[in-house]
Amino acid sequence: MASPFRIGQTLGHYRLLEQIGAGGMGVVFRAHDEHLERDVALKLLLPGTLADEPARQRFRREALTRWEAGCRALAGKGNSSFGIANGGGVADSARTWGGTS
Repeated sequence: MASPFRIGQTLGHYRLLEQIGAGGMGVVFRAHDEHLERDVALKLLLPGTLADEPARQRFRREALTRWEAGCRALAGKGNSSFGIANGGGVADSARTWGGTS
């Protein structure tokens, strides 16, 4: 299936800059977060990706695993190359892992 997303498109406060990956669930873009004024990785799901319960559970597990890795990295307790475009929730959660104050 061809991606319904296009370079230069704005979704919310994210402007899509370039496609950096693709897989069975969606497409990953380098995008510019207009609120934080920085580039982020943004995974966009293809239509129908979460049509059934097993797919939704798999996506949730993946998202939580990567989110926790990002929190640990911010807290200095691990390493993560996955950037999370979540406006500030990760920094708040890093406190839980004993990181930022």
